Amino acid sequence: MLKNIIIIFGLILLVSLIFYFYSSNSNIETTKSVPTEKNIVFHSNKPNNTKVNDLTQQKMNTAKNTASQEEYFMSEVKFNSIMEKGAKNNGVVYVSISELDPISRRDAERVLRNLNEKGSLTGGIKQQEFEELDKARETLKEEGIKNIESKLDGFKGVNDSILNAYNLKLTGAQAFGRYDSDNGWNSVYKLYENNNQKVEIEQSFLKPNESSHQFITESMNFELNNNTPARYERLPSDLIDKVTFVYNSNYYQINGQNLQPDQLIHIANKIIDSQ
Repeated sequence: MLKNIIIIFGLILLVSLIFYFYSSNSNIETTKSVPTEKNIVFHSNKPNNTKVNDLTQQKMNTAKNTASQEEYFMSEVKFNSIMEKGAKNNGVVYVSISELDPISRRDAERVLRNLNEKGSLTGGIKQQEFEELDKARETLKEEGIKNIESKLDGFKGVNDSILNAYNLKLTGAQAFGRYDSDNGWNSVYKLYENNNQKVEIEQSFLKPNESSHQFITESMNFELNNNTPARYERLPSDLIDKVTFVYNSNYYQINGQNLQPDQLIHIANKIIDSQ
């Protein structure tokens, strides 16, 4: 258990304004961020986190002042409720857009229109997909996959044989996210390539009572194996497919480039079936 509290959560759903709050000398975050996180991610290090820190409260007050009488989305009660629900549901919480406050709902409606009309939350615009390939390749070469995975906080990365079956070889990897000096990193990035295809997998362990991931129900437009809700996106101009889901207390964002039809979905299903 960490000595201090890290609270990482996004206050406007599905697109922008993800705020990171932390107060610890024993915890480190890498320079690598989770690419295009469009969901609210909550982190806590105590099952009963009963206090929102001063910085959080300050931002909440600022938002209230600039939003007339509209209630801001995050509160101490809602934070604790999400942590509790996530702990009971493998780290994931699904919420309908109708349950959001007016500010968050407007932003959610905008990006959902992008998803429905243009195939992705960003409206077909590439953001951070496949941006840190050289860094991941260098890290894998210097540290080796066994050493990288030995630093993870109580979880294992995707089995490489799943990707090997599609002639995709591991060419890059790095641990990232939240670091606990006693237990390790809570996330891992893996890059797989062949001559003309790429797949990158970002995996974060949603540790019970410490992390929860919240999805907007209306953004979940696909169903994977074992009745797993997922969000499927396409960026046609860059030949990129994306699938995002939570399974068995692990959050996955998988991006594929120049893949065959349904290949990314098959990979995601095999990851689920392997657990």
